[in-house]
Amino acid sequence: MKRMILLLSLGCLLTLSCTKRYTTIIGGADQPTAIFITDPLTLQEKGLELTCQMHCLANNEAYIKYCSHSDEINKLAAHIARTGHSVPKKIFAISHLKSIQDFEADSTIRTLLADKMMRTIPSLINAQSGSTTLAATTLFVTEDVFLHNSLKESTIYLYVYEGDCSSMVLFQPHKDHIVQAHACFVIHSLLKTIQSADDVKRFFKETIQLEGIMVQELTTTSKS
Repeated sequence: MKRMILLLSLGCLLTLSCTKRYTTIIGGADQPTAIFITDPLTLQEKGLELTCQMHCLANNEAYIKYCSHSDEINKLAAHIARTGHSVPKKIFAISHLKSIQDFEADSTIRTLLADKMMRTIPSLINAQSGSTTLAATTLFVTEDVFLHNSLKESTIYLYVYEGDCSSMVLFQPHKDHIVQAHACFVIHSLLKTIQSADDVKRFFKETIQLEGIMVQELTTTSKS
């Protein structure tokens, strides 16, 4: 019963804090594979929406107490919650991630491995800040599946905020215009130094040895 109450309260909180504009639903809304056709959202807006959801989780004391009994993890969760995630100071779109697929594997599992490896990028970065950081950020991972017509390749959106806690959202295109989104907070001291696209390239090279990427700085817009 306690678990049910917690889940219901979380659902209400996310609904109130991160409003979505659904028009049609394919599948059940309570299923992980539910696909929502929304009013047109750019990938940039979708990433902000998922970041908002993560921030809501970080601010939910009942959720934190339920998931963690570690003082260190709870302290870091409180640090994440205090970080303002409504308006980032910088947004970058990172594409051309083909170098992460530069490995020998049977063609039947190459795509599966590439998708899995791309999803590990935030974890690889967070692990460099210690096991506590890795464990804490894992608590707030959010995902979504939606329709988008123009995404041609896997792309990371990096939302840089004041301090060392930023948001990273991976968008992966699939058949029939289906896009899968995977969002995670990333915490690293070098995030404080990012001001330009070149800084982002240097960050990925120094943290996870990922080179050959294309980086585009996007315009940030504040919402009322």
